[in-house]
Amino acid sequence: MIVAGLDLAAKPERCSGYAAIDLGELAVKEVGCLGDNESIINAVRNARVVAVDAPLTLPKRGGFREVDRLLIKVGGRVLPLTLRGMAMLTRRGINLAKNLERLGVKVIETHPRSALVVSGCSTLQEVFDVLGIKVFEPYRPLLDTKRDLRDAAIAAVVAACYLRGCATRIKAVDGEIWILKKLCSEQRRKTAEVRGSNPRGLTKYLV
Repeated sequence: MIVAGLDLAAKPERCSGYAAIDLGELAVKEVGCLGDNESIINAVRNARVVAVDAPLTLPKRGGFREVDRLLIKVGGRVLPLTLRGMAMLTRRGINLAKNLERLGVKVIETHPRSALVVSGCSTLQEVFDVLGIKVFEPYRPLLDTKRDLRDAAIAAVVAACYLRGCATRIKAVDGEIWILKKLCSEQRRKTAEVRGSNPRGLTKYLV
């Protein structure tokens, strides 16, 4: 089963970071940049869930949705949707989500940096270690150096956790945002440093 994460760009000529995780192998399977909506749809159409880093609903008034305000309360940091770039991103995200849902793909909204903060983990690699997700060459250096791809990978983890029970939903009348549950603690960090990864990983969430 494949899940995907998308760090959507406001304009199709810019890189929309993309990452896919195979839940059967617990491994990152694809990482890269996508462009127009057609290339995005072709890449993720077979995914069970796609987590998108973009607003997928509009505010009733002002620059922030109520769901954005709730995310800020738990430590998230988001930009107002009245900014030109954010308005463009929102329109593109809503349109893309509708097209994917017509194909039977479940689309959820996420905010990768807020997801990482709330998880208690310091880095993407720490999240991978706790959940037992493997990353092979040539993807590791890309995730280490490209922010768009790193955010896409965090989004893909949120999609995986949406299915496996390690994600949590922030919901309001004007939308919902999925982020990670508390995954890391001081003790888990020490365990990860000793073992290199959690041998149980996502399997603990299969109940």
